[in-house]
Amino acid sequence: MPFDANLAERIRQRLAGLDAREVAMFGGRSFMVHDQLAVCAASDGSLLLRCAPDEADRLVRRQGARPAEMRGKAMSPGWLRVDVDAVVDDVVLHDWIDAAVAHADQRAQTR
Repeated sequence: MPFDANLAERIRQRLAGLDAREVAMFGGRSFMVHDQLAVCAASDGSLLLRCAPDEADRLVRRQGARPAEMRGKAMSPGWLRVDVDAVVDDVVLHDWIDAAVAHADQRAQTR
């Protein structure tokens, strides 16, 4: 199944002007920021993102968010899945993307 093209376009617009590129990964359209995986538009319309592991507990308390799993197994800390219904609003989607970009920025600075 292809990635959610509408979600990918909304992510693309938010990342415009940043050091970002797209790759096919995780069965969706992933977006790298400073060569760090930041967000992914999944085929089911959900958002997969990487945030700072110490922010994950706080962020999963937000509506529609949960720790990410891949093939039924938990991914490492800092990987979150955000449900389709929780990213309908652009302001909310932008908050999620901004959390992922902040983490990518931080990781790029420590390389």
